[in-house]
Amino acid sequence: MPVSRKETWFAVLIFAVVFLPAAHTQTVRWKFGYADNAFLDQILVRIRETGRPMSQINAGVYELFELITMPPEEVLALPLDGPKPAEINQFRKHTYAILYLLAPLSHVVPGRIMLPVLKTMCFFGMLAFAYFFLRKEGVGYFSAALMTVLISAHPAWSWGLYWQMYVDRLFLICGLFFLYHVTKKDLNRRYLVIVALLCLSISERMGAVCGVAMLGFAILNPRRYMAHKWLYATLALALIAVSVSIIKFYLVSKDYVGFSGSLLPGNFLLNLQGIPGFREKMLTFIVVNLCLFGFLGLFNWRAYLMALGTMAPNIMGNLGGAEKTGFSTHYHSIYLPFLVWAVITGYVSIRQRLSRTSSPRLSMLALNLLACVLMLTPLALYSYGGAGPRPQLSNLKAMGWARSLRELPMYLPGGSQFEWARAFEEVAARVPAGVVVSCGESLLPVLQPGREVHIYPEGIGVADRVVLFVNPEVDESPRYLGAVSYLGQEAERKLNLGLMTKLGELGFDLEGAEVVGSWAILAKR
Repeated sequence: MPVSRKETWFAVLIFAVVFLPAAHTQTVRWKFGYADNAFLDQILVRIRETGRPMSQINAGVYELFELITMPPEEVLALPLDGPKPAEINQFRKHTYAILYLLAPLSHVVPGRIMLPVLKTMCFFGMLAFAYFFLRKEGVGYFSAALMTVLISAHPAWSWGLYWQMYVDRLFLICGLFFLYHVTKKDLNRRYLVIVALLCLSISERMGAVCGVAMLGFAILNPRRYMAHKWLYATLALALIAVSVSIIKFYLVSKDYVGFSGSLLPGNFLLNLQGIPGFREKMLTFIVVNLCLFGFLGLFNWRAYLMALGTMAPNIMGNLGGAEKTGFSTHYHSIYLPFLVWAVITGYVSIRQRLSRTSSPRLSMLALNLLACVLMLTPLALYSYGGAGPRPQLSNLKAMGWARSLRELPMYLPGGSQFEWARAFEEVAARVPAGVVVSCGESLLPVLQPGREVHIYPEGIGVADRVVLFVNPEVDESPRYLGAVSYLGQEAERKLNLGLMTKLGELGFDLEGAEVVGSWAILAKR
């Protein structure tokens, strides 16, 4: 069913009303978004200036992983003059080739604006895609709008919108377009190849995911794909070959080795028995995705099976639990388009069957009510992070687009989040370009442009400036904070106390430091 121009413009207006506040919110939140935001902006600049995807920030992140697990005495004995090597090729960790397409745009729109807006577009693009697909398939206005809202209730959508960027997020919308072109009856070869290559450029894993999905759909429904079997086979195998080659012969990442090892059946059984909370988190993941949110996918069993296949690494693997119930993280970006596709195509399928019953309107009403109950339950049942079950209907306020509208005043001038971001910018304004800075991780996004930044206490041996946070416990020592330890509060206190002495030995004037508001100081060497 073609969508009228009037309806199209009306739907675009509605999406703009909810998209613009969310986009503005994300650009403000970017300013205190930690290293994951800062290093992507840095890579765009490096690609633009040198053609290489280098990151000094991520080199520091990997060194910080070691520092935060060391006793304070060992950290204080180090020179803390920055990571070795000073910067790394990020593509040896994850191959985000799509950044080469985005880097030229950063000449016009800075990464600190382009990236959060692009992330928001990917999230809302899923909703727009779902609405127009359902309308095209003959679903009524109300039902299509309802399903669009219910899709936004998935925790990975609502909570992920408010977390960091990550390039994997781009697959949310690209993956849906890929599935649309793979499964449509009147195949457009050019569009299929373009979308498949775009997905491949997002991350080294996406080629394998898309290639296996193409083969899977062809095997599950051979009649539909017989006419294009050579195109499907060639493109699918090429995508898989490129991904496997990059992962096996190019990437250098301990994370890959550890996670892929956890997928082995023997290790999975060991994790199931030996890791506290593994079983509970796995069951939460399965209930949320396959039983509650994804129940409509059962009416398109092929798409449902493909969604289940993309969830297998999350179900079996172990990455500290974030792959299961850390719905705000990017570890849910790969399977979510497949799950949404199964839901919307399953909804179209069951709707067509119900239209042939003796009471189609009553049947559709019952289906919509059931969908509301089941698909809203994950947000109502599980609190942020999937720590439930703790039934709280108030959790529905966490629905991403609704939260953006409700919290918008906080991100406008005078609002708490806006003023917090302004305070961060005030620190950046007092640090000259070209200097070396050691600071808390949350300050990286605003200090990174035009400066060499290190996550405190990294880099204090070579830094020109350090930014420290004022201890809110005025009667406690040390006076200033900034270093983090995973060995507990006492270890963290000793580390920050020892660093006060070390900074003095390195020539930093803490007594004459410049005070920024009531929460930070800027000390010079």
